[in-house]
Amino acid sequence: MTDRAGAGVDATRIAALVDGVLEREGRSMAIHVAIVDDEEMRDLHRRFHGIDTPTDVISFGLDEDEDDPTPAEDTVHGEIVVSVDTARREAAARGVDPDAELALYVIHGVLHVLGYDDLDDASRATMRDAEARHLEATGLPRDLYRAGARADDEAEGNGG
Repeated sequence: MTDRAGAGVDATRIAALVDGVLEREGRSMAIHVAIVDDEEMRDLHRRFHGIDTPTDVISFGLDEDEDDPTPAEDTVHGEIVVSVDTARREAAARGVDPDAELALYVIHGVLHVLGYDDLDDASRATMRDAEARHLEATGLPRDLYRAGARADDEAEGNGG
């Protein structure tokens, strides 16, 4: 994990979140997590998605082959970029713990690297169910993502 925002995020906790999701999903791979501020996230969001706003999390699969977009089992490597500023802002707006909100973003990002998506109602429901299972397994509230309105639910497709 890299804390490029200088936010003092607990690297051990982030690694445990990533490892826990991978283990529960039966996968083994290397995933790097970068913690950034909204300014850097806005730049990444603009560069990779053409949207000039910060977002919560962006995920990148790093071993995808252009000729074979389906990576070999257990060989995918990825990077998850998470905005600590967005986590803090959203947590305050929804009345949840900022560390829990950040954990949700990390879990969401890992699930994206594993192939989960949220571009339509069916895939979004599958993603939310997986998030809930992993939140509960880490001791966080299963319905954390339902506490208030999440910005990405209001403007679907702007992240991850």
